Amino acid sequence: MILTKTQANKFQELRNQILDLFEEIENNKPNDVNTIESVTDYACKIFKVKAKDLKSPSRKAEFKNARAFVFYFCKIELNMTYNEIGDYFNRDHASIIYWVRKFENDLSHFQELNLNYENFRFELL
Repeated sequence: MILTKTQANKFQELRNQILDLFEEIENNKPNDVNTIESVTDYACKIFKVKAKDLKSPSRKAEFKNARAFVFYFCKIELNMTYNEIGDYFNRDHASIIYWVRKFENDLSHFQELNLNYENFRFELL
């Protein structure tokens, strides 16, 4: 198949737009997703909370939800230990175990939560 000059130009323009889009996606991702700090920062941005709030003992829903995303992501995707996650968030390992298991159970029961987590995961990885 031979392209006309007009078709070739349109193809090149479309290719450049796609490359620009991929670059924009890459630029909006955290620089290093291999740290609990970067995952926490991203969760704070998404949930519109502060890192100090996630580390606080507060039981407000918005903090609990953001924490659950971070706890689960760090355990499953970063293979962190419960103690490592707990140390960062000033919680004991039993609390982290509870929240990771609860979040995993909720993922299997609530499709919207599952979609939200997959979007969260996709943006980080």
